[in-house]
Amino acid sequence: MEIRQVIERALRFFPEHKQSSNEELVDALVSGGIAEEIAWKILTFTPLAFCRVMFKSSGIHFSATYIQRKNLNLEEEKYFNDELFFGESITIAESKVGGTSGDYWLSIAGRSAEFQAINSLLIQGSRLENIRLTKPIVIER
Repeated sequence: MEIRQVIERALRFFPEHKQSSNEELVDALVSGGIAEEIAWKILTFTPLAFCRVMFKSSGIHFSATYIQRKNLNLEEEKYFNDELFFGESITIAESKVGGTSGDYWLSIAGRSAEFQAINSLLIQGSRLENIRLTKPIVIER
């Protein structure tokens, strides 16, 4: 099965598990036939992609890179565009603009640390066009 098909299959689980922890969602994905390593990649990159598509025209500055933490002493800066799961998730998210509910988007993008940071800044009175996000840290599993 190709990456896009696996991500599409996994997306069905996000709304059903919007109150679940990340570990519980991964367990559900694995129970649904998705390999654990793939489930963690989807959980890591798909919410980031959906968040970025959601706020694409907002004026928010997103970093083109992220920090991949392999352990406490080893970090590597990587480009989002080099990550297949991120790229496929962007394509899928763009195809769903206007055709899915806000709850659907929140169940996916809401798991992103970037979404949570944006939400927090908006609650504090920030304006979208003034938000500049730093490089997210992605923990390798």
